[in-house]
Amino acid sequence: YGSATAKEAAVARLLQMAVETSSGSMFHPTTFRNAAMKAGVVPRLVSLMRDGDEHAQYICAGALQALALDDPTTALDNGHQAAICQAGAVPLLVRMLKGGKPARGSAREMGVYEALQTSAAAAIGTLAESEVCKRMIVQAGAIEPLVAIAMFGSDQTKLTAIGALDVMQFNAADVKAQVSSAGAPSLLKGLQQYGSDILRESATDVLAGLSQPTKQLTPEQRVEGVKELRLKHQDRREELMEQARIMYGGVRTPFKVTNPEARSQQIEYLPG
Repeated sequence: YGSATAKEAAVARLLQMAVETSSGSMFHPTTFRNAAMKAGVVPRLVSLMRDGDEHAQYICAGALQALALDDPTTALDNGHQAAICQAGAVPLLVRMLKGGKPARGSAREMGVYEALQTSAAAAIGTLAESEVCKRMIVQAGAIEPLVAIAMFGSDQTKLTAIGALDVMQFNAADVKAQVSSAGAPSLLKGLQQYGSDILRESATDVLAGLSQPTKQLTPEQRVEGVKELRLKHQDRREELMEQARIMYGGVRTPFKVTNPEARSQQIEYLPG
């Protein structure tokens, strides 16, 4: 019932508490995420993301991603991803991916456009760890815009988008075919040749995944395999953010929000 500013501040704090790992924290992040899910925050986040402004959409996507992060040491949070998708988050995240690029926008407008897409792609890459979510994401039309932003975005956006595609294609012949039809192989070969070291590594991995035949996996094997993929791409995004922090003082966006992927330290986006 608060003002728009108060709601966004609450979401930003929720995002931070869902990932904070400092020893002085009262709650373990997984405990907090479980409590937040039980308290019914997801429908409120989805509502704010649907009706709010660009800043609200950005931080809500980050908060949903944070709530969807799966702790590999416990099964207590295994249902969070599916619950978020079933609450209506997927169409809104795909809408953010497809957001129209300003024809002649200012630097800030272009920054907002890319920040929204990167935040949405990161959330989709985390949610797609769930088979239920993956099917909803594919059906909502996420593949083509992910390929597009991997082609034209910043290194951070490219890395986030191809990571999401990799998680989605894992051991799924129909998704591999759709990703390939959308032009991903030529894009990835270009990144192998001209991208940064981190992008080259990720592009090589995704190309290898697309070429692998599907296997008969148990549910447990699928969970472990896709989790390993998601964590690998998450680590690479954190590595790229750390490089940006060392070289430029941080990842520059039009917003200031705690990074939802920093598991060991708090890194903040700096105002653009």
